[in-house]
Amino acid sequence: MLCMCLRALVFSLTRMATIASFIVVTRPDIVTESRTWMCLICGWIYDEAVGDSDHGIAPGTAWADIPLNWACPECGARKEDFEMVQV
Repeated sequence: MLCMCLRALVFSLTRMATIASFIVVTRPDIVTESRTWMCLICGWIYDEAVGDSDHGIAPGTAWADIPLNWACPECGARKEDFEMVQV
């Protein structure tokens, strides 16, 4: 009986891990930890936790959710001129 309970528990935990990994893989727009992006032209840093409220980007906004026409507030570089960095 105990063996059957342990098997059921292991099966449940494995299934939960599979579901959790599916959510992470299919929802990259959900920010689980804050990331930072640096402008390769001038070095200005966008922090997802802080956002860019001066330019209409709320704190907690993921990089993927920033519009393509957004530009670096320091030098005007395009979004594609940024690279994710660890600070």
